[in-house]
Amino acid sequence: MTQTIPKKLPSWLAGILAWLIPGLGHFVLGDRKRALIVFGTVTTLFFSGLALSGKWSLVANQQMGFDIRIRGIGLSSDVLGPLAAVPESFNGLATIFSYGSLDFDSFGQPRLEPAVLVAGLTIGMILSAMAGILNLIAIADVVLIAGDRSGRLTGPSKKRDPFFAVLLSWLLPGAGHLYAGYRTKGLFLGALVLGTFIAGVILGQGCDIDRQRFPYYFLATIFLGLPTLIGGVATEGIRVDESVDPRLLEVGLLFVAVAGLMNLLVMIDALNRVEVVNFADDEIPVADSATPTVARKT
Repeated sequence: MTQTIPKKLPSWLAGILAWLIPGLGHFVLGDRKRALIVFGTVTTLFFSGLALSGKWSLVANQQMGFDIRIRGIGLSSDVLGPLAAVPESFNGLATIFSYGSLDFDSFGQPRLEPAVLVAGLTIGMILSAMAGILNLIAIADVVLIAGDRSGRLTGPSKKRDPFFAVLLSWLLPGAGHLYAGYRTKGLFLGALVLGTFIAGVILGQGCDIDRQRFPYYFLATIFLGLPTLIGGVATEGIRVDESVDPRLLEVGLLFVAVAGLMNLLVMIDALNRVEVVNFADDEIPVADSATPTVARKT
């Protein structure tokens, strides 16, 4: 029998707290261990990324025109400018204060060390982006927990942690399904997503994990955590030049972006699979199938 967990905090407020400071929502709800882990991991990734990228992570998306559109509708760019730093903006106060520390010239260009001279530019941009995605997952987790009146996510019926399943799926496609007990499905999805990503990197001749040049595609690709980081490290020194076939590069960009969006769906499905495992009443054991092996209740 599950225990009813009293609602200590409105879901919307828990989400805002988690957005402002990583882990704060979990801390207020009483999960201090997870709060400290989230805060330490997100903060380390974020500031490591800023240090390696020379703070270019904060303005990498400006060529998308997002920041210009904000100014064009008459809103204060000083306040809303940090929103252009997606996905870093999911790490609220840290992004706002870091963006506020930037110095811009009269043309709105940041006074930073030239990007071509920053040795860890690509890796830094990926790390700070990963910090934003990780905190987005933590925000979703705390919102679900705060709105959980039945104890499904925190009560004794919980056999698998939904947050951990989604986190694993983000880091490595299919790992969340393996964690939930869906071995065949996890291996299939992992192979499908990783195969699409690797094919994209090959077709793109190693040039498609470039946040400054291809920011739209990067926002999709970053939903592949470790593969994007490893790919960024492996292709760090490769740049687009006359030897790169532009037609193949376009196809490669589509492949890596589609792989990232596919993995977003995999992450959502992993969350659903964990709920099935946690709250199934009667399941027929099926070895090594698309459904988890769950003992029948008596």
